[in-house]
Amino acid sequence: MSVKLRINKYLNEVYSQGNENINNSESLTKTVVDLYCSREWNCINLIACGSSYNGALCVKHFLQQSLKTRCNVFSPIDFCEHELSLSKNDFCIFISFSGSSTNIIKSIKEAEKEGIKTVGLVGNIDSDMKKYCSMTVDYGLNGQDDPYVTKAVTLQNIFLILFGVESAKKLGLMSGESYCYKKGLLKSSLELHEEVMKRSKTFTNAHLKELLTITEFIFCGDGPAYGIACEAALKFSELLKVPSFAYESEEALHGPLYRMNQNSIVFLIDTKKELQERIEEIYRTLSKISDRVFIITNKIHDDKNVFTLPNNIEEYLIPISCLVFFQEMAYQLTVKRNSLEKNYLMRNINKMIVTKTKYN
Repeated sequence: MSVKLRINKYLNEVYSQGNENINNSESLTKTVVDLYCSREWNCINLIACGSSYNGALCVKHFLQQSLKTRCNVFSPIDFCEHELSLSKNDFCIFISFSGSSTNIIKSIKEAEKEGIKTVGLVGNIDSDMKKYCSMTVDYGLNGQDDPYVTKAVTLQNIFLILFGVESAKKLGLMSGESYCYKKGLLKSSLELHEEVMKRSKTFTNAHLKELLTITEFIFCGDGPAYGIACEAALKFSELLKVPSFAYESEEALHGPLYRMNQNSIVFLIDTKKELQERIEEIYRTLSKISDRVFIITNKIHDDKNVFTLPNNIEEYLIPISCLVFFQEMAYQLTVKRNSLEKNYLMRNINKMIVTKTKYN
């Protein structure tokens, strides 16, 4: 493979860097927390694209729960074209791993024209976004130059969760006891990251024939797990070059799953106790149609197509430990399929249509 793939290197750095960020959460998030707590806001808007967008979907429910306010996730074009005029009293965070995505920078410029305070959350503090945002904050990435964003998504998620916890404590929405408890839960979720990554490799090898001989992946999840499904679909699409789609579990039943056949693989992500019975019902039903249906759950099953998470993790924190299951699988399959190289017609696409500033 002519392009060097460094995903595994960065996945192995997540635990140590994430743990350091949790330990230094007050100083890491202080700039954003101070601004958020300085006045009342209508709601929180997270504006992002690609993996950053999927990461925002993973944590929006945690922010809503912690800060007792609405949290919206918008793509840059949706925000610019349809939400801008309604957002003057919203707390707007613009998120970019590279800090050089042209669509994010355009949305920041438009927001600044409207007098909206723009907070740039970036993996690279010295990126072009710094020129245009009211303030720019590093979410504690500490280096990743691989374009296939992996480490950055989880660390972005950890930062936003810490922002929620620190802000809730400062605003009196969370007691000191709850604050310590939430940070402890976050640490516990992060501690499972390496175990899930290791077991993902084992699971992938056990199902290699199915995983390497498919034409379509379908990922289903609800709440924070929908963000996981979206990021899994993105990674499998860009790395394996296989059509991959993400749906909420009930939405998948309303049409998308009708096209399922023996060349499709379906992953159901079961994360919420209240929905568990329904997800298992969907799993049992689909398993009668195809042998290529898998479920990720915290319940133990004597079933080779079930991946059981190591512990009973709080729903809102599942992305911290579970996302790596799909990131590691995508990496393993990409290496084994030798699929990273773009086809001839796609090789120069980045020169034909600009998505990043020249700074990057």
